[in-house]
Amino acid sequence: MLNCIKDEVEIDPACGSGNFLTETYISLRRLENDVLREIYGGQMLIGGEGEFNPIKISINQFYGIEINDFAVTVAKTAL
Repeated sequence: MLNCIKDEVEIDPACGSGNFLTETYISLRRLENDVLREIYGGQMLIGGEGEFNPIKISINQFYGIEINDFAVTVAKTAL
C-alpha cells in the first residue's frame, strides 16, 4: 500500500490558495501514518535517508496551476 501512495501525483488545475492540495497532503500523510502504525505495531520510528525513510509521501507529488501570483505564494507557503 505504501508503494502505491508514494507513486501518486496530485494536480489541481485551478489551485487558488492551495486548499485542495494542502488538505490532500494532510489526508494522505494521516493515512500513511495509520498504515505505518499498523505495520510497526505503534513503535516509534526514526526516519533515515532514501529507502530507509518510512515516510514515502512527498510534497513534490503535489502540483497546482494558478495565474494569480499572490495565490501562488499563499499556496506555496501552505504546502
